Amino acid sequence: MGFLTEPLCGKLAEEVLTSKKIIVKIDLDMQIVKPLSRDLLELARDHVLIEQYTDYDKKGQRSQIGDFNPFDTCFIISSRDSNFYHQYYDLCNNDEILKSEAWLAQQKVDGSYFLEEFVVDYMFKNGIGSIIPMQNDIFGEGYKEVEKMSDDEIQKIHFMHSHLYLAEKCPNEEYSQIEQQQQYMKRMSSLLVNKASMSKTASSQQLFGSVGSF
Repeated sequence: MGFLTEPLCGKLAEEVLTSKKIIVKIDLDMQIVKPLSRDLLELARDHVLIEQYTDYDKKGQRSQIGDFNPFDTCFIISSRDSNFYHQYYDLCNNDEILKSEAWLAQQKVDGSYFLEEFVVDYMFKNGIGSIIPMQNDIFGEGYKEVEKMSDDEIQKIHFMHSHLYLAEKCPNEEYSQIEQQQQYMKRMSSLLVNKASMSKTASSQQLFGSVGSF
């Protein structure tokens, strides 16, 4: 049902990876473009961090079951000790959820395809699992185009997510994955150069500011 392998594999990881404290789950069609920050990994010690669609990205996604945007389970960070995936797996097999009016309505539209993400929405709505949403960590088909992102949004990105089958559904009908990659690299290079220049200027001012006049 849906992608039940996601909660199942996570459950097995919690049982088998006894020497690991943090579990990072990403989809197989994602490529990392920037290392995860230490702040995210530290936050995951006490919380479960799950990607969430933005107001822009949620277009064309499943219907909401609360006053929050649907979750995107392509990217999850959790503590092994949280037992998040055990709860996740059990709820994916919970008759109360599978027979709920909200799920049956969703199932009529997309079948069982979105079961695992529906369950995460359910967990967040009901305060199960100490979930904290993450946003703007990804670019790719189905997400906001790079040229529409602010500098702050660009610098938050960790992954490129390749949804080639979604390219024709993107708001920009001329969407090009290669062009998006090039634009991302260009924007990031420019931001890094500017940051280095500002740092150099600040260092120079600090140096000359410490020199006394005669």
